[in-house]
Amino acid sequence: MPTPFNHVRPALALALALLAAAGLAACKSEPVTERDREVLVRVQDLAAYEIQFQDAARYEKFEKSRYFDGSCELTYEFELPDAETRPNAIYLRVLATVETDKSGATVSQGAEKIGFGVGMKLEGIEAEERKDFFRHGDDSTFFVLTKGGKPVGNFFVTRFGKRVYSLLIAGVYFDDPAAWSELVTPKLEKFAAYNP
Repeated sequence: MPTPFNHVRPALALALALLAAAGLAACKSEPVTERDREVLVRVQDLAAYEIQFQDAARYEKFEKSRYFDGSCELTYEFELPDAETRPNAIYLRVLATVETDKSGATVSQGAEKIGFGVGMKLEGIEAEERKDFFRHGDDSTFFVLTKGGKPVGNFFVTRFGKRVYSLLIAGVYFDDPAAWSELVTPKLEKFAAYNP
């Protein structure tokens, strides 16, 4: 079961976005389809853990970008406009990338980790890697995020084949591997078969 905490506005999402934009500036936006949305962990998926927001769909943002090299990136973000003043606010960001080959995915995964580190420094957040918490794909990393010594969220990034999937959640944190697996595994399985 995830545990709630007071909201921390994550500047690391900005750092991740800037890093992605700097690395692959030439792209075109494409419409996000229902098939695209199915591979993304969304705030509605947290309802199973008694985390719900009225009219949550209003605050979801989806983007699909196709880059000059043929790679494709899906981005999902959820944040309430008054998140800084709401004690139960959740921030959720998912980035799902299909690269053209495995080496491109390795570079993409590395960029995610760099952007993550930059953003954490901006927010004063520390990351505790939990090596045996949840493993997936060719290479994956799971972190419990802490601020002032208290858990405030999770960050997870995995690479399998030419695909990279990262999930940042703040406002609640998961400390049960079974609950985390229940949340992300169905989406990762759909993403493994996803063709953008």
